[in-house]
Formats: sequence, structure tokens, C-alpha cells
Amino acid sequence: LESAVICAYDPTSIEAVAVAERDLVKRNATAYCDQVRHSPQGWHSALLLFRGSQNVHAKFFALASLQEFLGGRQVASSGIRLDETAREQLRHEIFQWIAEHRASLGSEETFIRTKLAIVLVLLLKTDYPERWQTPFGEIMQFLEHEPAMIELFLRVLVAIDEEIVMFHVDRQADEVAHNSLIKDTMRNTTCIADICAAIYHIVETYEAQIPELALFALTTFTKYIGWIDVAHVVNERSLSIIYQCLKRPPLCEGALDCLLEIVDKGMEKASKLQLLADLQLCSLLEGVPLSEDEDVAMSGAQVLAAAGTQLLEMWDNLE
Repeated sequence: LESAVICAYDPTSIEAVAVAERDLVKRNATAYCDQVRHSPQGWHSALLLFRGSQNVHAKFFALASLQEFLGGRQVASSGIRLDETAREQLRHEIFQWIAEHRASLGSEETFIRTKLAIVLVLLLKTDYPERWQTPFGEIMQFLEHEPAMIELFLRVLVAIDEEIVMFHVDRQADEVAHNSLIKDTMRNTTCIADICAAIYHIVETYEAQIPELALFALTTFTKYIGWIDVAHVVNERSLSIIYQCLKRPPLCEGALDCLLEIVDKGMEKASKLQLLADLQLCSLLEGVPLSEDEDVAMSGAQVLAAAGTQLLEMWDNLE
């Protein structure tokens, strides 16, 4: 299977083959790959390929195939779905691979790490909370290790937003209902508090030594602000972190994006008015280097414009 994937998806692999035969080789290799993807046991072949191959094309094909078997939204469906036993085995094998490769995970291509996070989230999406009650506890363990593992944790959070939280018109009613159950369960347990605490810790720990990781954490946080309880978003610790990041050029834009999401967050009018007063945005932005970076200036302008729009809407309602 590895050889077929390489022939099908890596043009350089068949350069030594006679020109007249290249199309035939690639066509046969692609057909074999498609046969695996549409086979009931193809998921197992893909898993073995992922675990055993060092080739980036093979790894990507394997993870994309697993994504398809798990019903991923952004891939064409073969119609084959894994049963509970297969999903449990896959989950065990994926976590085991991560544990074995945590030291070298940072050397994997970005798209491999992204696909890996998506596969984890699709397993969560299918079995949480009914059959897999502890996904977040297991994923939180990534935070105890290298920065690459912490980045994978953040990629999982991003994939949760894309696969579960975001609205898509093509979702079926049963999928929408189960996604709502997942979000409600997250909100009704310590899950959201734990996620927010983890994000705050990442920013505080890495804002100086690995600012790109801290920025990724801020960017990830913006995806959650709109739908989680305001108490997790607007509190002494969260605002202190955001304000501190406004003073650091590498993180300033990410902090402004967080402020924009807070300003735009749906709230009761009186609470929103009090929030805007407490934020003191004009005074806050005086210390932001808006003139030094056009993107930062644009983000700052968006925050003020959003606040102004909110205040005008409140004024119109009073009239």
C-alpha cells in the first residue's frame, strides 16, 4: 500500500519509469489506493500504514482515509462507517502512536499534525459523551509534555470548532443534535473551565520563550469566546493576560482579536453595557502600538467599531 500511495501521490517517485508507462503506473496505483479506501477493512490498512510508514505522502493518505471512515465533513464519503469496536481500537492505536512519537512530533509536517488532530476529534465526535466519557482528560495530558504536544492540543481545540461547533448547512439533523449534546456536556462539566485554564497557562508560559505558540493559543481562544459562558471569558485572569499581550508586538493582534470576540459576544443589553464600560477600550488601546503595524491598527479599529456599533444599537433601543 505504501508503494501504491507514493506512486499515486508523489510525481517524483516514478520519474525513472518510461514516459509511456507513467500514466499506467499512476492509474493502477491510484485504483489500488481507492480500493483500500472503499474496503470495509480499509481503515485497518490505513492505520497500519500510518503507524509503519515514514513517508509523508503515505502518512497523509492514511490519516485522510481514517478521516473518511470516521465521517469527516471535508472529505468525500465511501459510505463505510466504523463500528464501536473498531473505533475503540483506532483510538487506542492513535494515542499510542502519539505517546511513542511525542519527542519527534514537532518534526512532522504541519498538515500531518492537523490531520491527526481531526482524526482525534472525529473519534470524540462519534463517541462522546455516551461511549467515551474521558476524551478531554486524555487530551489534556498532552499539556504535560513538549511544546509540540501542546500545539497538538490546540489543534484538537481548533478541530472541535470546525467539526462540532461551527454551523454548516450540509449537516444532517441527527449530527446537529449530537453536536449540541457535545457542547452542552462540555458546558455542564468542568471541561470548558479546564480548556480555558489550559489556554491561559499556555499564553503565560510561552509568551516570551515561544510567542508563536502563545499566539496560537490566543487565536484558538477566539473560536470559543462566542459560545462559552461569559464568566470563563471575562474574569480577572483572562483580562489580565489579554491586557499583558497587548503590550507585546508578537501577541498584540491576537489579543485584539480576543477583545473583538468579547465585544461581539451575545449578552443581555445591561450586562453588555457594563462590560463595555469596564473594558475602557479607548484608554486600553492608548498603550497599543497601533502606528507601528498596519494589521494591528486594523484590528484595533475593528474593536472600536464593534463597540461603537453595540452602543448605537443600545441607544436605538432606548429611543
